[in-house]
Amino acid sequence: MGAVVVLTGADGGARLGHTAPMDMSLVMLVPALVALAALMVGGALQRVSGMGVGMIAGPTLSLLLGPVAGVSLANVAAVVSAVLLFALLRRHVDWGRFLRLAPLLIVGSFAGAWAVRSLDVHALEVLLGGSVLVAIAASLGLQRRFTASGSAPAALAGTAAGFMNTTAAVAGPALAVYAVASRWEQRSWAATLQPIFLLANLTSLATKSLFGTAVPASVDVHWTVWTAVVVGGPIGVLIGSRIAPRVNPSRARLLAICVAGYGPSMSTPPRPSTPQPPASTPSPAHVRPARPEDAAAIAAVAAATFGDASPASLPPEVIQAHIDEHLNERVVAAWIADPARIVLVGGTAPDEVLGYAMLETAATAEEPVVEHLGETPAGHLSKVYVLAESCGTGLAEALVRDGVARLEALGFRHVWLGTNAQNARANAFYERLGFETIGARTFVVGGTRVEDDWVRLLSLG
Repeated sequence: MGAVVVLTGADGGARLGHTAPMDMSLVMLVPALVALAALMVGGALQRVSGMGVGMIAGPTLSLLLGPVAGVSLANVAAVVSAVLLFALLRRHVDWGRFLRLAPLLIVGSFAGAWAVRSLDVHALEVLLGGSVLVAIAASLGLQRRFTASGSAPAALAGTAAGFMNTTAAVAGPALAVYAVASRWEQRSWAATLQPIFLLANLTSLATKSLFGTAVPASVDVHWTVWTAVVVGGPIGVLIGSRIAPRVNPSRARLLAICVAGYGPSMSTPPRPSTPQPPASTPSPAHVRPARPEDAAAIAAVAAATFGDASPASLPPEVIQAHIDEHLNERVVAAWIADPARIVLVGGTAPDEVLGYAMLETAATAEEPVVEHLGETPAGHLSKVYVLAESCGTGLAEALVRDGVARLEALGFRHVWLGTNAQNARANAFYERLGFETIGARTFVVGGTRVEDDWVRLLSLG
């Protein structure tokens, strides 16, 4: 049977050995360097074309920190860059157009903050995707077929820009389309964007703070990342200042439109932290507690999935030895019989076993959990494995939700897990279900290799 990557595991789902102390500064150095590089590119683009920091920073920081904290930090980066560029380009600002756009930016920002808190993420994606299509149409020459004039197009562009900046840190597409349609001269447009971006991002930060959807309290943003957010854009602006005089206005306008199309195509609208997993969509998955006779089927799923979840550098013989020793039918039977463990199985039919989950009620919590909760007990989501044929059926989510509900019924108000820091799919999955990153841990694999995990926590009502 084919297997899909393991979502989580007490042993990392793919790790052998014991936990070891970890220097959090080293763990956060790579995200900080990635953020610095992205913001330098964004700053250079913004100096040349008028926009770029939000377009690049929003998607990048969302991947590194989660969509809620990531977009808020992108707003901060955009403020810093806009202040510097405004100082450089202020003599070219069209204050008349700014004053027409500014009030609607604020209106759109309030609407965006409400949407982040209230609407389904897929509805937001549809709205943002539509703006991408418009930006692409403009780059293909649609501007020759229509002209925007008067206050109505400016009002629409301002509202859309405020909304999009708050939901995904991308105000650019609406403003780019308005600039193209209104025949706004490139140098004046690029200069006027800076006070617009400054107002839009300050308003976005203020409204999200008001609605409680800025940086979640459980997300610890390391000082190295904050440093990258503050200095990356200005460094890029300085680099872009050397390039800008060599770029003619028409090419700069085309670059701006391309950047406007790129940013939201890579963005994911943020969702606020929630006290429990959000409501799920109906799924054909059937989940039930494991029975003793399920041990062989669970062991088969474990054997089929463990290798795909293992680090690529882990020798096949080490993987097989771990399966033989720790994932055999006898071990699984002991899990099922252990009153301190909850073992669940699921499939598309009541008696089918296409995946399983194991939760623990007496597991020793990792250090970040203890630091966060003190003596408060927390349940542990130890393992979630599903076969490839179950992808898209909602089985993994159903296993997690059922397990969390059982822990809650036992009196637990917190559930923690550890998942590989490089497993973007798993981290996005748990972020969507409300698990917030609270720290990290290190695993020694096969006695030699070190693997980094994010430790995540879900706090129930």
